[in-house]
Amino acid sequence: ALKRYEDSLQLMGMADVLLQPSKVEGFGMPVLEAQLMGTPVVTTRWRAMADYTYYGLSVPPLQQRWLERGFVAEPSLAGTTEALFAVHRGLPADNNVSFAREMIARQMSSHAVVSSFDALLRHGKPPLGSGVQGGVQGGV
Repeated sequence: ALKRYEDSLQLMGMADVLLQPSKVEGFGMPVLEAQLMGTPVVTTRWRAMADYTYYGLSVPPLQQRWLERGFVAEPSLAGTTEALFAVHRGLPADNNVSFAREMIARQMSSHAVVSSFDALLRHGKPPLGSGVQGGVQGGV
């Protein structure tokens, strides 16, 4: 299984972009991994994807809909297409992989997650500067 995971990371690092338009994705490890590998991402600006798209573009959903088990976001085909073209043309200088790596390491490393949970369990609040606000991950 480890070989497959390493292979998937290698392929992700060779990709021009990771495309993940999603209706219900609450949290996507491939989005974080791609950014760590230096691959820009295109996501739907919905739930965690809105917070964790640092290197790439997060496209506003076309619409939100209520289904039996909750809200979903309908990805925008036009917005996603334009985002892919924008990535192809080159991202702006302030949209950089170094910032993405720094934010992901600060908020998602094993140390950061354990420290946040420890503080939350001990004191009922996350540590200052963790990016966690009221028990919920804050956005950029």
